[in-house]
Amino acid sequence: MIPHIDRAIPVVGVCNISETFYEFLSRAGDEETCAGLIKGEQYRGDRALVWFGDRKLVFVSFPIPHAEALYRQCGYHDTRYLAPEQPSPMLSLDILREPALLQALVEYAGPDKTVQLVPYATTPEFLRLVDVLRSEHGLTVLLPETPASEAIWVRDYVDTKTGYRVLASRWLHNAADLIPEGYPCHTAELAAQTATWFSRNGRACLIKADIGENGIGNRIVRPSDAMTPDAVLEMIEQYRFLGKNWFRGERLIRGKNPLRPPRKFKV
Repeated sequence: MIPHIDRAIPVVGVCNISETFYEFLSRAGDEETCAGLIKGEQYRGDRALVWFGDRKLVFVSFPIPHAEALYRQCGYHDTRYLAPEQPSPMLSLDILREPALLQALVEYAGPDKTVQLVPYATTPEFLRLVDVLRSEHGLTVLLPETPASEAIWVRDYVDTKTGYRVLASRWLHNAADLIPEGYPCHTAELAAQTATWFSRNGRACLIKADIGENGIGNRIVRPSDAMTPDAVLEMIEQYRFLGKNWFRGERLIRGKNPLRPPRKFKV
């Protein structure tokens, strides 16, 4: 059971992963690379089928060929999904644009016209969907996993590398043992100097975009590279994903037992 979700009220999931990271992934620059990264996020829709138990409607970007197998594996009998005919990176707007999807959502709210709407992440596009459901279709839309409007800044702050580090350092009593040494950098020049400082002290440095995700946007500077600050700066400026915003420079920690993917696997 998930205590913040009322199973007596219809539940709808919106797997808007690509919508969440669209701004960052658009840094790729060329259209083909950007489209490939976005599709990689859109194809993760199958994970939404297992969100918050059975008895729900889920919106995803693409059809899920193995949906029935997942239902059987999880013992689900009352979960179904819908996908747009013409998907875009913005799933919330796809639902608004395609009448069949919007109508299905409205009908799923039932005679009480009440629904719990749960996104992968609360985005401006998702809030637009919520607004239309309320104002134009008369639904009572409950948002059990969405922050209050005045608190969304906290979510956004925690979602940055710097914000998470600040708050996790307060939450963890042994943060110094768990969180690698690192520093926020408000310019590429400062990030380059930070990486060089780590390197000169015999430690590899990981340079990250403060809003990066899934390891995209990371660059490593090792002592053996013997790079000058100017060389590191040039590397940063040539790598689109690091962008022009805040960066983090932190010590690279190697695991004691690094995992390697097997050469063969069976599905």
